[in-house]
Amino acid sequence: MPSPVGHILIGLTAANIVLKPNLYHSVVWLIFVIFAANAADLDFLPGWLAGDINRFHHGISHSVGMAFVFACLCALTSRLVTAKTRLVFLAALIIYLSHLLADYLGVDVVEPYGAPFLWPLSDEYYLAPAQLFQPIEHGHLGETSLTVLDKIFSLNNLLAVCIEVMIIIPVWGITFWISRKRKIKE
Repeated sequence: MPSPVGHILIGLTAANIVLKPNLYHSVVWLIFVIFAANAADLDFLPGWLAGDINRFHHGISHSVGMAFVFACLCALTSRLVTAKTRLVFLAALIIYLSHLLADYLGVDVVEPYGAPFLWPLSDEYYLAPAQLFQPIEHGHLGETSLTVLDKIFSLNNLLAVCIEVMIIIPVWGITFWISRKRKIKE
């Protein structure tokens, strides 16, 4: 599964597709994109509080159903500060789904392999037959926080992040260039 860096880059790539370039460069939108790109991994927090960081990881937060819930919550929250609720909903949904796509294409080394992407329609776990992204070590079920931190800051993870950057940056560049050309035509 990709790292937070990989998820941010993929989220920024999705933002190039959904957002107009002038919105994309707003600090608020940038923070929103970074948050939405990693929101599915907030399932680490309850596990961390329970002393087992991986206990709830790759559960229902990694599903299309939760992507819609997240997008709806973002749209409702945005009503407090902007009239762009449809854009917020669409951006949140697409960026959250980019996280799921990246995880689907990543190597998973912790059982159960994959994630329940089609929840609530199915509890089955899915993983692509051919993986693009290297595994990011973050420990196994039952490991202590110190063990997990040791694995997170490992040479293996640094190399995996470098590979993610080499794969994603060209795709991001193409979508950025296309979004710039769209701005010129408007």
